[in-house]
Amino acid sequence: SPAATISNQTFNSADGSGSFDVTFQEGPNATTISIQLEDSDGADSNVSSVGVTVANVAPLVNADPPPINENAFAQLTGDFPDAGIFDAHTVTVDWDDPNNGVNSVFSLPATNTLLVNQTFTSTAGDGAVLTIQAVDLITGRVDFASAHQYLDDGPAGGNATPSDVSTINVCVSDDDGAVGAGTTTVTVNNVAPNSVVLNSGNINEGDTFT
Repeated sequence: SPAATISNQTFNSADGSGSFDVTFQEGPNATTISIQLEDSDGADSNVSSVGVTVANVAPLVNADPPPINENAFAQLTGDFPDAGIFDAHTVTVDWDDPNNGVNSVFSLPATNTLLVNQTFTSTAGDGAVLTIQAVDLITGRVDFASAHQYLDDGPAGGNATPSDVSTINVCVSDDDGAVGAGTTTVTVNNVAPNSVVLNSGNINEGDTFT
């Protein structure tokens, strides 16, 4: 199968025994491993077979953005390892923005086709972009980054707090229906208004000073 690799092959010349490992990179599926040996004279052994059930593994999510000031962009970076490198994924980010309730939704193709610095625009129409930062085809880990602008540190209109915390939820689902999720927080700080600058001037009595 193109989704399986063989490794750690050993052979004992004393008794003819041997072993090898088979790693399956895609599930769920049920398959059969069939083995036939051939010697240097071209004689073949009987075919031996064993059934194997490969389970799908849900992706994991790790993420942690630093604090920001209101009207700035929260920089979300994270990763999701998924052993199925032939799986496509949907990444959904709930930014927990009290002034913008739209979640970002990114559709990613199979992990083994992803490229570093490749970008994907949210299909939710919120303008968010996800960038692929790294891809490990051995573990299936995908590192990503995205950003979201928080226009205010809390609900618009003010809530008399110096900062507010938004809980960001990231959900990653693969094309077999397995789901992984991760949660992190971002602190959005209120920013004081700039100092008022007044210009002085000279007027005559009876005139109006602006």
